[in-house]
Amino acid sequence: MPAAIDTLKLAKRLRQADFTQPQAEALAEAVAEAMVENVATRPDLAQLRTGLQQDIGELRAELKQDVADLRAELKQDVADLRAELKQDIAQLRADLKQDIAAIRTELKRDIAELEIKMGALETRMLRWMGAGFAATIATMVALLQFTHR
Repeated sequence: MPAAIDTLKLAKRLRQADFTQPQAEALAEAVAEAMVENVATRPDLAQLRTGLQQDIGELRAELKQDVADLRAELKQDVADLRAELKQDIAQLRADLKQDIAAIRTELKRDIAELEIKMGALETRMLRWMGAGFAATIATMVALLQFTHR
């Protein structure tokens, strides 16, 4: 309930301040009307409170929905990233296996080439050693023949 204004008392005071009777009464009535129009009543405050509670409830529901939407988006983003990473890892594994196979093939080829070169070197060494032994034996035979004459 708005604060009551005693218009009679206000008009009397205005009369004491040298207002005319009609001026004092008009001003007292205007002040009383202005007070009644600008003062919120309990029902006004209750209605305002109800409206604010509804607004807060709606905002709370919107925020909950926004959080749920964001959570769902984040879960989907994480799932997408996991799938992408798994695919990248699988591709890297396949690439590494292919690279390793290529290196193995290359190493086997290099080993085979080295074995061929070693075989050729062994053959040359045996020929050289054989020729050296033959020359040594021939020299020794010649020396023996020379010394036994």
